[in-house]
Amino acid sequence: MSDSLKAQMFWLFQTLVRTIRSNQVSVDRSFQIRALLAGLILTGCASPNSTPEVTKLVPPREDCAVSEAVPATLEDFMSHPNRFIDKCIHVRGFVAFRDVVPSLQWLYEHPKLDERVALYGRNPPGVELWAMRNYADLVGFAYSCEQLGTFAEAQTEQKNEEAKKKGSDVESIPFIAGNCHYRGGPVLWVSLITVDENSPNRLFGPAAAKFSSLTPMLPSTAHATEIANAIGPIFEFMRKQDKAGLEAHLEKIGDGGASSHANDAVDTNQNPFSFLLGAPKAPDVHYFVPKERIRGAAGNYASIGCVCKIDDCDGKWPIAELDASNKPQWPYSCIRAAKEDNILFVYLY
Repeated sequence: MSDSLKAQMFWLFQTLVRTIRSNQVSVDRSFQIRALLAGLILTGCASPNSTPEVTKLVPPREDCAVSEAVPATLEDFMSHPNRFIDKCIHVRGFVAFRDVVPSLQWLYEHPKLDERVALYGRNPPGVELWAMRNYADLVGFAYSCEQLGTFAEAQTEQKNEEAKKKGSDVESIPFIAGNCHYRGGPVLWVSLITVDENSPNRLFGPAAAKFSSLTPMLPSTAHATEIANAIGPIFEFMRKQDKAGLEAHLEKIGDGGASSHANDAVDTNQNPFSFLLGAPKAPDVHYFVPKERIRGAAGNYASIGCVCKIDDCDGKWPIAELDASNKPQWPYSCIRAAKEDNILFVYLY
C-alpha cells in the first residue's frame, strides 16, 4: 500500500451510522459518523492465514500484565493461533506498518500481508503504531480479526436493541479500521510495549544481494522515459519552489490532488523534500523499478524516483518498495509512480 493511503486514517476507531426511517421503504442516504466502541476496530474480515477459531464471545483485554503473560514466539502464534487465543502473551518482534513480525528480515522475505500479526491498542494509539518501525518487546492479549468481527457485531446488536427500546430510528453498523480491514488472522491487543530505539529499522547495502526486490531503472527499461518525465520535473519544481509549475505538471500527469499536493510541496513545515527547496542545482534522481511487474494490463508499471539528502547515498538506497518512503531517518526521499489500466498515479508522500 502506498503512503498516500495513510490519509484514510484506519487507526481512527469509529462506526458508520445510517439513519433508517421506519415509515420508508428506502434507506435514508444521509450518513453520520459516531463513535461506537472507543479504541475498537470493527469488521467482517477477509480470509485468514491460519484461521483462528471463534468459539465464544470474548471482549479484547487491554490490561495484560507481564506477570501473567505467557512467553511465546511470533512464529508459533502465527502458525498455531488457537494455542494462544484469549491468553496474555509476551513476544518480541519487529513492529512496522501497524503489524508485528518475527524479525526485520521477515518484512523483506514475506511481503504478503497475511503473514503478519495485526496490532491494536490504546497505548500507544494506532497512529503511533502505524509510524513505528523498530524492534520491541510486547505484552498483549492474543486475539483475532474474526473475534473482533464477532464481538463488534454483538455490541452493535445490543446498541441497536437499546436504541429501539428508546424509540430511536438510528441503526449502528460495524465498520473495520486498522489492518483487520484487509485480512483475517491473529491480532495482538497491546497493553505494554518497550521499543528498542537503537535497533536497525531497514536493510541496505550488502543485504541487497539477498533481500532486494528493486532494481535500478535503465534507459532500456520499459516506460523509462515516461517515468522520468513524470517524476523528474516534480523535484525541479520543488527546488525552484514553483508552486504554479508544479500544480500544472501534476494536473497534466493526472494527479487528482494537484492543488493540495503543490501547496504542501513548497511548505517547509509539511514537506519531506524541504532539503531541496532553494537548492543551488538540480538533484540527481535515482530511479528504481520492482523486479516483479505489477499484475494487470500489459502497460502497467510501478517505479520510484529518489534523491539523496546527504553527501552520498551509495550503498544506502532503498532495496525494497517498503523502504521507498520519506521517513526523516532515511538518507533519501522518494516519489512513487504507478500506471494501472492506463491511469497514472503519482504519490509525493
